[in-house]
Amino acid sequence: MVRACTKKITEPSDKEAMEFEAQGKRPRGAPKKRWRELVKKDLAEAKVTGKDAVDRMKWRRLTRTADPAMARD
Repeated sequence: MVRACTKKITEPSDKEAMEFEAQGKRPRGAPKKRWRELVKKDLAEAKVTGKDAVDRMKWRRLTRTADPAMARD
């Protein structure tokens, strides 16, 4: 399973999409959040690193915690 995931990430189209940087200037005002920035922020808040993803049991334990944003009022 890990091998299939690694292969998929290394395909040219997927790799290009992950590394794409748009050219030109952004409009005035507050900068929009980029998906990559949000993911990095979420991982930092959860104190999770890319190395944690290698340990499958640890990753599952860390990522299966309840998301407080999804809680019902």
